[in-house]
Amino acid sequence: VNGKRRHQFSIPHIGFSISRGMVVTDMNTIPSLAVERTEILRDGAAAQYGSDAIAGIVNLQLRKTVDQGIFKTQYGVTKEGDGANWLGAINYGFKLGKQNSYLNFTLHYQKLGESNRSDPYRGTIYSATKRIDDSTRATRGVYPATAPFTVGIFGTSEVKSPKFFVNAAYPITDQWTLYSFGGYSYKKALGYGLFRNAISSNSNANTALFPDGYVPQFPAEDKDYSAVLGLTRSVIKGWNMDFSAGFGKNAVYRFAKNTANASLGNASPTEFFVGNSSFSQLTAEANISKDFEGLWNMKSLNLALGSQFRIDRYKLNRGDTNSFKVGPLATSQGKTPGTQGIAATAPADEANETRSNIGIYADVEADITEKFLVATALRFENYSDFGSNFSGKFASRFNITKNIAIRGSINKGFRAPSLQQIFNSATSTLVQSGQIRYTKQYRSDDPFLASIGIETPQPEISWNYNIGFTAKANKNFLFTIDAYQIGIRNKIIVSEALTVSSITVLNNKLQGTGIQQISFFTNHVNTQTRGVDVVTNYKENFGRSQALNASIAFTFNKTKVTQIKKTPDELQAGTVKPIAIIDTINIALIETAQPRQKVILSLDYSINKFNFIARGTYFGKVTAWEKPTNLPHLPQTFSGKTLIDVSVGYNITKKILLTVGSNNINNVYPDKVISTYSAYGTGQTPYNRNVNQFGFNGAFYYGSLTLKF
Repeated sequence: VNGKRRHQFSIPHIGFSISRGMVVTDMNTIPSLAVERTEILRDGAAAQYGSDAIAGIVNLQLRKTVDQGIFKTQYGVTKEGDGANWLGAINYGFKLGKQNSYLNFTLHYQKLGESNRSDPYRGTIYSATKRIDDSTRATRGVYPATAPFTVGIFGTSEVKSPKFFVNAAYPITDQWTLYSFGGYSYKKALGYGLFRNAISSNSNANTALFPDGYVPQFPAEDKDYSAVLGLTRSVIKGWNMDFSAGFGKNAVYRFAKNTANASLGNASPTEFFVGNSSFSQLTAEANISKDFEGLWNMKSLNLALGSQFRIDRYKLNRGDTNSFKVGPLATSQGKTPGTQGIAATAPADEANETRSNIGIYADVEADITEKFLVATALRFENYSDFGSNFSGKFASRFNITKNIAIRGSINKGFRAPSLQQIFNSATSTLVQSGQIRYTKQYRSDDPFLASIGIETPQPEISWNYNIGFTAKANKNFLFTIDAYQIGIRNKIIVSEALTVSSITVLNNKLQGTGIQQISFFTNHVNTQTRGVDVVTNYKENFGRSQALNASIAFTFNKTKVTQIKKTPDELQAGTVKPIAIIDTINIALIETAQPRQKVILSLDYSINKFNFIARGTYFGKVTAWEKPTNLPHLPQTFSGKTLIDVSVGYNITKKILLTVGSNNINNVYPDKVISTYSAYGTGQTPYNRNVNQFGFNGAFYYGSLTLKF
């Protein structure tokens, strides 16, 4: 944001879907009206910006406008009448008494209603025998005796979110300017778990508290704030300088309602606090640059130097005692301990860890001639926990003619393992044959992992190659094509859940602990992504009152696992069958769970006070796998689909715009999961959660009003 590194989300993604094991940056915490423009660098940029930039960066440049404002309100709802979305936002800026000073702020509130796309339930409620279950349903009258009915909620979660952001600058002298930006975001969300039936013999049932079964609810509160303060010196022919310090933090508080700790029986609460996590980042950096015009007969040469010091901190705090307690019914009746539907943070999984990092970089960009540009960068970073790393970049562009150019780059980058990946751990408790059993995800520095040959995750190393071609046929037509290859060595993944009893070393070392399955983060695969991006754009003005903007963009790419590393000898010892640390389902999340093809055709036509936009987007096919108990893996391919978005805008005045439109107006849904597959969830989850193709809410209709003042 404004060229400064943004802190990350505090929870690593552990679920079986795209980017499993990764830690993201939550861009939804920044109000859209606060952003003036979005800049995207598609070359590898780790040499310039450090860890995480192996495929480029996204920079949000905040508004600096003064003495003018924007107010926007929008309301929308799906074709099914749910998932209502309302937002109200205002942006305004004013001077601080000096030329080139500004204070620009944005207030934003959004409320997103839940949607539900569950199919009719195909399971039973009160008895595993359908005849008895039908009779009981008819007697109790809670569920329809004959008509189809749903039991759960599967769709968009309910979210309420106020946000505030500010961007400010004040010239102290003609050369020095004090600047600051940052904001606060609060999100209150509500998600749901799968239905727990009322069959008394089931380990997660609590018929005393929930005689008709229950759907666990998972409220969460997300607090995110950041602030940057800096001082910049800007001159025409001297050294430009930028000194800044920033702090950002994300904290998530997790709760559970309408659920139980089955092992506590009647004594179980139905509401729990299940734990909270936080991640904070403190940065201090200095950057200097100078443009040397005419040096060595070159058109220009720009030199940039800088350093950054960063401290990261990750905390994981326990839930309340009842959320993880093992109650008396665990062994006497086989009831599952812990909050149903969500794993609470137990005392053994708490964490409070920090690390520091210092980086130094140099960046040189030179126009050797009018036609030939070269750029190179080198960055050294040292982390307090795993040591040092070098990143480098070389890029060039050659203008064949005034309107035709070729470009390319080679980048060696790295992505440091996040604290969330190294120190996150989780424990789930269950009962088997009257014995307490545990499924444990170990934190990466646990000595036990080292004893079975699993090393603490090291940085991912990447090589990024890009070559591109750009052409302007005339002032109205632009064409670009870019090909790229990104290879990642030591990619960090979450392992399979390894069954202790089937692996000799684990069985010997964990005997008597009750641990049944284990998982962990590890550098176990290498991957390669190859792709081509093509963009064409055509603009035409027809007099003063008509304009056409048409574009087509498509991308074809393929990611594959190029190497699965050997299982450590310490872990394999004594076990005849090869141990798979990563298996078919997780490989598919990397290779086939997102479309390899995406095509976007856009038409934007304006005439007088009207503006018409139509956009068609094709999402290619995806494939997911599942493994039924004691059976081979089963795949399902979900076919490619095209979604169409349309909108019509009318300028009531020069400052008032009314827009109506629809996203996915053709009401396209992904293919449903085959009903005999476990991913179908007896009708509760008809759309696969292990792939990322497009949403499953169907058509969405909206209207918005924008006022400039």
